Amino acid sequence: MQQKELDAFICPTFPVPAWQLKDTASSTAFGTYTLLQNVLNLPCGVMPVTRINADDVKKTQSYSMNNSTEKFIHRLSKESENLPVSVQAVSYPFMEEVTLRVMGEIEKGLQKIEQA
Repeated sequence: MQQKELDAFICPTFPVPAWQLKDTASSTAFGTYTLLQNVLNLPCGVMPVTRINADDVKKTQSYSMNNSTEKFIHRLSKESENLPVSVQAVSYPFMEEVTLRVMGEIEKGLQKIEQA
């Protein structure tokens, strides 16, 4: 991040939207999207940015299902309407205030979109 002169970055929390509670045990592999930040002691905050709508669910039904992971994601997607999609803001160790500021900026941007 320092080589690119970044104070923080935003990335997905998971490769899929939130899932039903009954599927939690089967989805632990998706934790890899947050694992590195925890191992490196990087402060990160997670926040919802949108929700899955009926059109999103319909589009996912045409995705490929070539392996067990894709089949699992396909099944999760069928029941994902109204569930949140989240991002995480990440910054340097001991720079939690930067993470919180980025999250605040995301929130302000989302409010502007909702008001438009």
